[in-house]
Amino acid sequence: MYEGKTIGVVVPAYNEAGLVGGVIETMPAFVDRVYVVDDSSTDDTWAEVTRHTAAINERRNTESPLTNGGTSEFVVPIRHEENRGPGGARKTGYARALADEIDVVATMDADGQMDPAYLDRIVAPVASGRVAYAKGTRLGSREFWREMPPFRLFGNLLLTFLTKVASGYWGMTDPQNGYTAISKNALVDIGIETLYDDYGYLNDVLTSLNVDSRLIADVSHPARYGTEHSGIRYSTFVPSLSGVLLRNFCRRLTDRYLMLDFHPLAFLYGLGALGLAGSALSAGSAVYAALSPGSTSEPSSSPSPVSSTRRSATDGGSTAETDPSSSFDSGSGPESTAESASSSESTARPSAPRSTVARSLVALEAFVFGACVLALAIAFDVRANEGLVVRVEDGVADGRSSDSRTDRPADRADGEGTDGTEGTAGAGER
Repeated sequence: MYEGKTIGVVVPAYNEAGLVGGVIETMPAFVDRVYVVDDSSTDDTWAEVTRHTAAINERRNTESPLTNGGTSEFVVPIRHEENRGPGGARKTGYARALADEIDVVATMDADGQMDPAYLDRIVAPVASGRVAYAKGTRLGSREFWREMPPFRLFGNLLLTFLTKVASGYWGMTDPQNGYTAISKNALVDIGIETLYDDYGYLNDVLTSLNVDSRLIADVSHPARYGTEHSGIRYSTFVPSLSGVLLRNFCRRLTDRYLMLDFHPLAFLYGLGALGLAGSALSAGSAVYAALSPGSTSEPSSSPSPVSSTRRSATDGGSTAETDPSSSFDSGSGPESTAESASSSESTARPSAPRSTVARSLVALEAFVFGACVLALAIAFDVRANEGLVVRVEDGVADGRSSDSRTDRPADRADGEGTDGTEGTAGAGER
C-alpha cells in the first residue's frame, strides 16, 4: 500500500521474452498486485510470465489487503487468445483491477524502459488525492532529451503538439509515455470499454479526462533504452493515430464546449478551419487555371475581315469588293484598319493571368484570416485549460481533490472528495 491506498500495476506484454521477467521481479514493495497481460505473444513471453509468477507469488505469499476478499496472489497472469493491441491489453488489466477494487492503478511496459524506481513518483500525486491521473515524461529535462534517439525525439515532439491540441492539456509533454497512474474513480468515469485498443489509447484517456476538467500530473523521469525493439509500424500507426487525434479533438469541443457548457471556442475553431479550407480551394483553383491549356495567349485562328479582303485582292480578286466608304468613315484607311485589327486581337486574348493573380490573392486572404482565427482559438483554449497540468517538482495546490472539476468548484465544496479526501470550499478555483 502507498499512503493508505492499494496499488495495482498493469504490465501489458507482447513478444517481450527476456525482458518481462525482469520487470516483474523489480516491482517495488508497496505494490499490492501486478496484472501481467500477455497479448497473444508468439514467442516465449507467456512461459516466462508463468515461471516468474510462480516464483514471486511463493516468495510473497502474504495476506492481500484488498477489501473484497480476493486471492492473495501478488502477480496475476492473464493471457489473450487473440491480439487486442496495447490499449486492449491495458483495458483487460484495468478491468481486473477495478474488480479487485484497487485504489490506484498504474501501467508499466514490459520492455524494461520504465525504471521501477520512479513508480513511487508516478503514484504519489494520485494516491494523495491531488490529481486524477499522473503520467511520466521523458521531455522534462534537456539531459533526458539527449538519451532519446533523434528520430524518436522528433516524433515525440510532433505528437506532443498534436496531442496538446486534441486533448486540451497544453502543459503536458510526452503523451505516448505509458508510465501512468490513475485513480479508481477516474477510471470508472472515463469508461474503459470505450477506449481505443491500439496505440492511441493514451490520447483517448487524456481527452476523456479533459472533458471533465480533471487535473493531471507530469512526472519527469529519464528514458532507458536497451536491446528492445519498437513494435510500432509507422505505415499504419501514423494514419490511425491521426484519425484518433482528430476524433478526440472534435469530441472534446463538442462535449465540453457545446454540451456541458457553451463556449465560443468551438465556433472559432470551426471558422478558422473553414478559412484554411477556403484558402486551399482557392490556391488549387489558381494553380489549375495557370496550368490549363487555355491560359496561354495565342493568336486567333480565324482571319479578320481586313486580312480576308487583302488576301482576296492579292489573289487577283476584285478590289471593288471592298467598300471604300467603310475605310473613309473610320478615318484614314490603312492606319484605321491596322488599329481595328489590333483592338480585335486584344479583345479576343484570354485574361487568364489576371484571373490567376486574383485567385491567388483570395487564397492568401483566406489563409491569413483562417490562421488568425485559429491563433485566437488556441489562445482561448490555452486560457480555458490553464492550471490543469501540474509538475511533480512544483507540487500541487493544497486542498485540491484528484477528481475535482475546476470549472465546477461547488461540486466539491465542503464535502468529501471522490477519492475519500476531504474537500475544501472553492477547491476548484484558480
